[in-house]
Amino acid sequence: KEVVAPDVLVGGTPCQAFSVAGARKSLDDDRGQLTLEYVRLLNEIDAIRLIRGEQPAIAVWENVPGVLNTKDNAFGCFLGGLAGEDMPLQPAGKKWTNAGAVFSHRRQIAWRTLNAEFFGVPQSRRRVFLVASARTDFDPTSVFLESGSVCRDSAPSREAWSVASSLTRNGV
Repeated sequence: KEVVAPDVLVGGTPCQAFSVAGARKSLDDDRGQLTLEYVRLLNEIDAIRLIRGEQPAIAVWENVPGVLNTKDNAFGCFLGGLAGEDMPLQPAGKKWTNAGAVFSHRRQIAWRTLNAEFFGVPQSRRRVFLVASARTDFDPTSVFLESGSVCRDSAPSREAWSVASSLTRNGV
């Protein structure tokens, strides 16, 4: 049987393990362990793609900002796994920042916390997005760079926010 090994692996592991609503059990929660399974899945996909002579996959992952500051350094475990390290990576300070990058022997990894309200959605919803790949012709940090035509206060975003605030002001 042939195993599907996609060009891009997109997914978000369950956030409850890293949020207040889920009691922040982190990697002690089975749902939190799925974050490490995501790494295993990506490694398997890349191994299959290598056998086939294909470029490694690009991974896009999403979760709540709480993943950046768990007591057990879950984000560092996730980064370490993606980077091909045997140990969790450690933040430069007391916790992981809202944006950063890791360049390792296995993959290049970049992440950034973004808020849906800056992308035309009329609600504040912060999420950590991470992009990783072993491709030599792809730089994950470029995904998070904002060009001059795309800024946080774009016309569509201002319009969506003004509509949402007027509806809220009127009790809708």
